[in-house]
Amino acid sequence: MSPGASTRRARLVAWSRRRAAWILILLALVHTSCARPPRPVTLEVGRRTVRLVVPAGWEHLDHGRQQLFRLAEAQLSLTNRGPIALEAGTPAADSAAHVLELVLGNASDTRRRELAVQARDTIAGTAWSLVETWDHVTHLDRKRVAFTDAGGELLVLRVDRGDIARTGAVFDGLLRSLVLLPEPRPGQSAPGP
Repeated sequence: MSPGASTRRARLVAWSRRRAAWILILLALVHTSCARPPRPVTLEVGRRTVRLVVPAGWEHLDHGRQQLFRLAEAQLSLTNRGPIALEAGTPAADSAAHVLELVLGNASDTRRRELAVQARDTIAGTAWSLVETWDHVTHLDRKRVAFTDAGGELLVLRVDRGDIARTGAVFDGLLRSLVLLPEPRPGQSAPGP
């Protein structure tokens, strides 16, 4: 190879590398300018209006009283279970059996599940009870549930299907983004997005 050909080849390689670097920089700039934070959506969950951020990549299905969030086989739901009917003298939702009955209802697996973790947290000004259940024999199949008294109605966010390793962070993000909007006064319109 002649010395001139070697120099031309070196210049061509350097030019190709600079061009590739600029293309990568431009792609990175375009990607970051297109990546916008997810926008909150306003939904009617039964008679309650909420604002939340739908998890990125998850499908949202609006069924009125029940809002579903799906990704492949995983599913979370936000449900308005209607008026809370606690009889006089019934202990508050502190006993494990009462919590399971309120939140899980008469589901077929209620007798096979037990509380693994129970906590309370205030998120966006709303007091939530957080419950994690598991199969009482194997201590596997963990599920998370959060519920609150939304103006006399039981609002429940739960993991319906999916491994907790996959759904746990999404559940936490959805719960942290969830804001109960005030009910409009008579003659006042509902809050917008």
